[in-house]
Amino acid sequence: MKGWFLAFYRFNRELNRSGLSSGYWKYFFRWKNDLLPGKSSIQDRQPWFGYPFIHYLRNYLKPDMKVFEYGGGGSTLFFLSRMQINTVITAEHDGTWFHELEKTIRNLGLSGWKGMYLPPENSASVADPSDPSGYISNHPDFRGMEFGKYARSIDAFDNNFFDLVLIDGRARPSCLFHAISKVKSGGLLILDNSEREYYTKNSQGRINTLFTVEMDGFAPVPYNDWFSKTTIWKKK
Repeated sequence: MKGWFLAFYRFNRELNRSGLSSGYWKYFFRWKNDLLPGKSSIQDRQPWFGYPFIHYLRNYLKPDMKVFEYGGGGSTLFFLSRMQINTVITAEHDGTWFHELEKTIRNLGLSGWKGMYLPPENSASVADPSDPSGYISNHPDFRGMEFGKYARSIDAFDNNFFDLVLIDGRARPSCLFHAISKVKSGGLLILDNSEREYYTKNSQGRINTLFTVEMDGFAPVPYNDWFSKTTIWKKK
């Protein structure tokens, strides 16, 4: 009973904090179940962002689409196994996590994936984290490092190449800057944790010119007892 009360309290707290309607209670039981010990995005082959956005992608994605993601994990397995996307390209900065994901994909017998392990490099840059040209992360673990190769990895592909680009990794302002031109007309650009306004501070003008907002807002998130915001833009 205590566990139920605590989950109810936390969910209600986040609803109020995020200004969401009572209609989001429909996600409560799924959210509570995803908080159980041992549950993970890898195990469930599920992206780590809000449930309404996951539902939207289930209806949008088709196997012949091309996907690029900054940051791999449950989203990678969701694209490959649940949606059977046959072209998924992942840029990942964490070596241990990259090799674990690589092993999981191999053990599941999934095809269509190309992973790029691109760790940060030492840098003397002290740029503003919102500056796309700085290639730095705001996370304290990466002070004195830059993610230039990581963010620029998408430049190996033609403009208007991808049906979907997901930005859920490091140096997101830089990744966003490089991703904009790579999304095809009618394709999607997804930014997770978009409540952090500095992510879009220097790219919002380009985004407003080239994209329309498809979905935007806070929502309950699997494996977290707090809600976060995701934004999906569709290219004009």
